[in-house]
Amino acid sequence: PFAHLPRLSWFLLAGLLAWAGFSLATGESGTRAAASSSEILNDDDWAARVERLLRGRYLYPRRLAKGAAEEVRAHARQAGVVAQEEFGDPAVYAARIARSQNVFPRRRLLWSAGLKLVLAVCFAVNVMGAVTAGETSGWTVLAGVVAAVCAVQAWGSWREAQTLR
Repeated sequence: PFAHLPRLSWFLLAGLLAWAGFSLATGESGTRAAASSSEILNDDDWAARVERLLRGRYLYPRRLAKGAAEEVRAHARQAGVVAQEEFGDPAVYAARIARSQNVFPRRRLLWSAGLKLVLAVCFAVNVMGAVTAGETSGWTVLAGVVAAVCAVQAWGSWREAQTLR
């Protein structure tokens, strides 16, 4: 039933699925491993969980995640409070930090650039194959445009990641 679709459309579908998978894997909709509300963590465990969430879920660089955890520990010690009672659930606090600092970690940008570059190369190779075989169509033009857009966005993500060194 799908034999009439050109080969390029399958690459387009695979590319869109890869992009969606990457967005889901690095976005806010991943599985949550939050502590139950009845479990009280000591300050070190609470800060370590925040650090792991920032590093894993939000792909923060080690120094930023460690710095955020150290700030929590220092504040809790200085104020004489328990971090969990002061700041709440570690998952909620980590999400708040990620949103408030508006940091796009370098690793996430580099992964994004790499994925976009792979998609650009796939589409470009497919376009070149279709053109050399004389099988140009609207799909070929669309794949060429997608390849160009992916390449430009990959370059932009890479340049932005270089500013976060």
